[in-house]
Amino acid sequence: MKFNITIVLTSAMLCLFTMDLLAAKPVAAVAGVYGNSTRTSSYSLNMESHLLNIIESTGRFNIVKTPTLRNELERIGCTDEKCKLRFAQSAKIALLLTGDFEDFGQSIKLTLSAYSTEIPYNGKIVYKATYDIKAPAGMSMLQGAAISEENAAVFISEMLKRYTMTAKVIAENNLECEFQKVPDGVYTLYRFDQGGDKILKTYKKIDNVKVKNQQIVKHGSKAPELGDFILFEDGSKSVPIKYFYEGRKKEMTILPVSLTTTVSAILLTPLGSAFMPIAAPIFGYYEYADWTGLSLWAINATPYLYLEGSGFINDPARLRSKNKDISRYTNTNRKFAWYMLFTGGASLFVDAFAYQSLQIASVYGNPQPFIGSQALTAYWSLVSGGGGFFYKGYRSWGYFYFHLNNILMYATLWQFSPQEKYVNDHYIKDKKSKRQGVIFMSAYGTAKVVEIVHALLSPVNISSGTLIHEEFALLPYLDFDENFSPILGISGSIKF
Repeated sequence: MKFNITIVLTSAMLCLFTMDLLAAKPVAAVAGVYGNSTRTSSYSLNMESHLLNIIESTGRFNIVKTPTLRNELERIGCTDEKCKLRFAQSAKIALLLTGDFEDFGQSIKLTLSAYSTEIPYNGKIVYKATYDIKAPAGMSMLQGAAISEENAAVFISEMLKRYTMTAKVIAENNLECEFQKVPDGVYTLYRFDQGGDKILKTYKKIDNVKVKNQQIVKHGSKAPELGDFILFEDGSKSVPIKYFYEGRKKEMTILPVSLTTTVSAILLTPLGSAFMPIAAPIFGYYEYADWTGLSLWAINATPYLYLEGSGFINDPARLRSKNKDISRYTNTNRKFAWYMLFTGGASLFVDAFAYQSLQIASVYGNPQPFIGSQALTAYWSLVSGGGGFFYKGYRSWGYFYFHLNNILMYATLWQFSPQEKYVNDHYIKDKKSKRQGVIFMSAYGTAKVVEIVHALLSPVNISSGTLIHEEFALLPYLDFDENFSPILGISGSIKF
């Protein structure tokens, strides 16, 4: 009982401290972000500051300064999640953020959580995410601060997509949401249960209403009353946050690719492709200790390198000099070998060397002069399978198009590579199926167009953190069409 009284008295003092804020907008606060090492402890302070600054920049919330809240919580020994939420409810803090860092040496695990004391959450989680953050040895404090800000922005952006807000009836048929205009549409109107729990803020459905320009223009048999409310979502603030921080990071870490660099890359493509089997694993993956890249290269490149080697070893010209039959397989491998030699291997050469530049940019290292060019993205995608995606840092998509490109190329060459039989001092070629050849060639061209467009529309992957786990609120979904016919379901968000 004494502990609960302490929470109430302390939160009451905080309420008086933020009275002017509460009168205008819902209040957001960070109840501390903690680290388990020296460097993560410093990152924690940066993270707290960035979370609040980004939340405040949306214009939807007022904030309580983190040192004020953290000091109060630590003073009364309120450290667990349940205690912090009780405190937030007493202090009328609508959105409470918490987090922690775990240092693993070369990487850091960051977990951030957002809780809401407002309806419909009533102390439940809004969004929780865990990120695996790159943290190489020798990373400066400035780099750590920038990484903290980037991941704070990612978290806030994703949280705002899911955040359900309320708009109250403040006059006859007039809605007001203190910090957001209500989108036009059909909503469910709710009313607080007068005899319900004051803490949980129980409420019940009253009617269906149609909203236009902040006004209820249509309702059913029950008229809205003062204090009634609707629930709605609006992620319009999420996208600007995402694009602002992505654009700023690109400006900080990627230099414009010069015309000289672009022309040089194009001219050196055959050389890079030809030496890919040696240069990529030794001077690329091994040199930069990119063991994941080396493993993927060994698994995915081996079948095509075998076909390339077979094509050069089993030379059809040498077989002709000996008057031997030449199989369709031998002719196809020969053509495919020349393709792999001059352009087919270029994508893996790009992956081996561009990946290191992308890693440096991802942790705010020295600005990189080679990555980020749309012209080179289109070029690498055109001449080699998956080249544009490897260039932008998407290995999964890169290998997908690498295999698709090579399979379709081989199938096309197969249609134009007849078997040759030596009969009566001359060779007789089997008839080729032009129709099938055209079909495969068209499929190859279509896949290439799709790949180029896909690569050009994808941003450069220089994110410092990788999402490894997320949780979010699953809320009952009840909506209505223009005729007030109900649409039932569950509201939630899944990242894929």
